[in-house]
Amino acid sequence: MARTPPDPEALDQAIAAMSKAESGRWKRRLIGAWLLGHLPIPEGRRADVEKALTAALKNRAYAFNGCTGILAVLCTFGNLIGAPWLIWMLIHDGRVNAVRTEAAEAIGRIGCIAALPELVAAATNAGRPGSSKLRSATLSALKQLLRQIAENPSGDHPSEIETSIARLLSGKDPDMPMLALDALERIGGAGCHPAVLRLARRPDSDPLQHRAAQILPIIVERAARARASSRLLRPAERPAEDVSLLLRPGTSPPDQSTELLLRPSESDEAENAS
Repeated sequence: MARTPPDPEALDQAIAAMSKAESGRWKRRLIGAWLLGHLPIPEGRRADVEKALTAALKNRAYAFNGCTGILAVLCTFGNLIGAPWLIWMLIHDGRVNAVRTEAAEAIGRIGCIAALPELVAAATNAGRPGSSKLRSATLSALKQLLRQIAENPSGDHPSEIETSIARLLSGKDPDMPMLALDALERIGGAGCHPAVLRLARRPDSDPLQHRAAQILPIIVERAARARASSRLLRPAERPAEDVSLLLRPGTSPPDQSTELLLRPSESDEAENAS
């Protein structure tokens, strides 16, 4: 069966709906995030799609920060002046988290590894309206990305990817630490070494501790290779001397004249005399 070709116009509209200019129209952003997770993405537009989804996931909601905490206390003790503002912030918070939830699902669906640090941050950010659905979506997306890295660790990944994965070793999800170790076995280096070392040296003897001890030598070796490579590729230092000195004309020694340089040698004189 022939694959449906991507529609450039639909993709452009979905990316535009996710832009900051549309931030007040949350339903459009919600639909845009869903479309970006389901439309075929040409390779040349993948970076734009990943950027739009990651930006949506970064858009933190405001509920239960210091300001709303004070408003909640005032409303509790009978001062209803701040109640409308508090209600609006709670509604806005839920809408923002709905868009972030859809963006997290799309990130997992298209395999956007670059957004992994933001997924980890969203998964560990509790206590906000709609955050239970958001954490569920981010955990599901994280598991998809970790399996993707373990099966096909193609390309170089920034160090923040492995440090973010290392944060998942202490998570409450029962499956996440083992999936994180499987991914770190393929890409882990110096950034995740402390976390894996702590887990490998844990006194509890369980499958997780055994797995950490198993991949620890691989991570140490990869970190050592990276250090050696960085030393070999380090640029040479600039010479202390003025660069103009390298281009100055040569001068003859002061104690010699050009006549002395052109006179015949003693062997030549002896041959002529004979």
